Amino acid sequence: MEGASPRSCILRGFRYILCGMNPEYQYILARDTIDMIRDYQNDTGVLEYLDSLCFSIARLVEGKSVVEWGDLASICDQRYYSLKQGEPVPIDTKMLNAMYTKYENRIQKNQKTQPS
Repeated sequence: MEGASPRSCILRGFRYILCGMNPEYQYILARDTIDMIRDYQNDTGVLEYLDSLCFSIARLVEGKSVVEWGDLASICDQRYYSLKQGEPVPIDTKMLNAMYTKYENRIQKNQKTQPS
């Protein structure tokens, strides 16, 4: 992700959405989204975009989701509005770390079970 613009990272993620939201693709997209939330936690433009993206995905895959897209949207939303009001609330790193670990473990597990 180093050197890539937030927009190019986000657009790359849409490739996974268009693949039918296979559970592994959801995990990968969520993991990369968490990285972007961490990397751009002080950028209101990126946070606003990620909030909208996560909220939209939550609505699109409702009932088929293996990722807590609504929670990711809420984290972005809270940070975005607190920055806009000039009273930044820290992102919920405990929740983000737990989600990141969960998704990374699922990705690794899926990679081990796929035939070479």
